Amino acid sequence: MPLPDYKQNYTPTLDVTGYRHLNITTSADNTVKASEGVLGGVMINSTLLSALTIYDSATAAAPTIATLPIGTAAGTFFQYRTRFNTALTVRTLAGADNVTVMYL
Repeated sequence: MPLPDYKQNYTPTLDVTGYRHLNITTSADNTVKASEGVLGGVMINSTLLSALTIYDSATAAAPTIATLPIGTAAGTFFQYRTRFNTALTVRTLAGADNVTVMYL
C-alpha cells in the first residue's frame, strides 16, 4: 500500500495571533494574568540584577514555570509558548530590572 502524498493536501498556515504584553520595571510580585492562558515569552530589556521567577499561580508560589538567573543579558529572549493553568505571576526582586512578558 503506497503512503499518502501529504504535499498534495498541504495548506500552509500563518499564526497571526498577537500576544498581549506587560513591561515590568518594579521590584514586586506582578500578577500578569489572573486566569489560565499561554506564556508566549519573556524579553530581558536590561541585564537582570536579581533572579526572575515565573509562576503558574495568582501569587508567587509553586508551581514554578521558570527561573531566569541573575546576570541574564539585556536583549535575551526566552520563548515558552507554554500553557499556565491558574494564573501568571512574575517575581522581580530588583527595581532596576526591566522585562517584558508576552502572554495570551
